Amino acid sequence: SVNNISPGGADWVSAINTATTNWEAVADCKINFTQVTAENQANISFHADITSEFTSAYSCMANLSSTTIARAAFPMNGNIGRYISINNSYNGTTSLDNKRKSMRHEIGHTLGFRHNNAVAEGEDTNFSRCYGTIYGLNLLQGTPPNDAVSVMKQGLYTYALSTNDKKA
Repeated sequence: SVNNISPGGADWVSAINTATTNWEAVADCKINFTQVTAENQANISFHADITSEFTSAYSCMANLSSTTIARAAFPMNGNIGRYISINNSYNGTTSLDNKRKSMRHEIGHTLGFRHNNAVAEGEDTNFSRCYGTIYGLNLLQGTPPNDAVSVMKQGLYTYALSTNDKKA
């Protein structure tokens, strides 16, 4: 479900639809997305980053820094990440292409993917968010530690899922 995203709400919905289609199009992938209108039916819910949109357990999803376009919740307790927060006050370029890249990347986090350049960027193996601790920083066999064109590289770098993204 998509809630209270402005300005550019229609572009964000388009970006979300493109990103989910991209993930579904990976060969031999068993990921399927279905758009629902009721939040209680959604596995992933997209929200503006305003405090009233999140329960206290997910308070870190609200009030994002003006340099953060979006943030995703990671999987917890066997479930995919529940929320993607979209920053209505982002001060960078919010072209439709950047929105698509961002949604592709954030959906990857909800599925459990970390930044593929996390080690090079000095990210901790385990880290805490308001809703729990995220454990592990493991590369999948056959994928490089720093794929320059990965959708999971930190930042807005690529338009499509790389060959290594698709392997993962």
